[in-house]
Amino acid sequence: QYIPAKEKREQVLPKFNKWKRSKQAKQYWARRKNDQVKCNQNNEINIGSDTETTSAASTSSANCNIVSTNRSSSVAESVETIALDEAKSLIRENCVSNSSRNQSSLQKAFFDFKLDTFNSINNSNLLSYESNLQHILALSNILIVKKNVYDTVLDNYFKNTSSIDSIRKDIFENLKYKFADKKVPKDITINLIDITNDLSNGVMTKINAMKKIINTLTEGMDPILVKLLLYFKALVNALPANTQQKKVKENELCTRYLQPLFQSLFDSDEDDNMLFKWINTITFNRNSNEGQSAATNNRPDGCVENGRKIIGYVEVKLIDYSTNHLTYITHHKINVDLHRLGIFGKIALSKYNLNRTFQVMAIGKLYA
Repeated sequence: QYIPAKEKREQVLPKFNKWKRSKQAKQYWARRKNDQVKCNQNNEINIGSDTETTSAASTSSANCNIVSTNRSSSVAESVETIALDEAKSLIRENCVSNSSRNQSSLQKAFFDFKLDTFNSINNSNLLSYESNLQHILALSNILIVKKNVYDTVLDNYFKNTSSIDSIRKDIFENLKYKFADKKVPKDITINLIDITNDLSNGVMTKINAMKKIINTLTEGMDPILVKLLLYFKALVNALPANTQQKKVKENELCTRYLQPLFQSLFDSDEDDNMLFKWINTITFNRNSNEGQSAATNNRPDGCVENGRKIIGYVEVKLIDYSTNHLTYITHHKINVDLHRLGIFGKIALSKYNLNRTFQVMAIGKLYA
């Protein structure tokens, strides 16, 4: 994902693929694995006996001067390591090459931020998903502009051009989206809050709740509002009869609680042929001529199709705030998925020749 130019990818990938099958590569990874084990052991001593191996693996990268990349979606995550200098050499062309010619002021500001991010990486200043998601995405040519989310250091780079707020507003205008035109009427909002409270307190059955939602629908109501009310009804219908005390696994969160939501929002009986589905296969073909991101070697949880094109991606994660350690791990995994969503959307723009894509990050509670 760090080498968007097809010609450069074609120069780098064959050499790398040939090298990784060589005896020299096997010796290299074996040596790195031994170094990783030693660093993990030292790190476990430093952070205390109650710290789990996963935490040691994530913090050891800073102590051992290596960069770690998650390569598996299994419960026990495997980690492939590479020396910092080697990692920077792989993305150097994309980050350092002088492409200021024919750039707009906005592109130049973003390029400067990406270049400074690249130059700032050293053995004592590594990037982490917990603290530097904005910077990691920038190295993949992805810019976060969401209000109260983007790193305010960006303001220093865009102060002589359009501000981040202006960029965000331009995006909404191009999408023809106006917040003032999409407000839910106050009486409907209050009605839905009352239904939610009555269900939570056990004074209303699911059947009566769904009847009350249906009675809210009126002739000539905004189709978007109708869709939202029907999706709320689908969520009520998916609720279990009794309060659950057991932990909800990710599969149950997807199939029982989120599927009715996503189907109500994205499945369309109109002419746009939109369809939500969970995914069992890798999204992009590894054998295609395009160099693919390592992030796309793992499948996203779901997608939204429009005909033969994928226009949106979905990732699902459970929240576990039971301990500070698990909070740290959860935060790390959520940001890893946000990075992957950005890469999936970016590749889809090119692969399907789209003007825009959307990504959904669904984060669920531990108990239902």
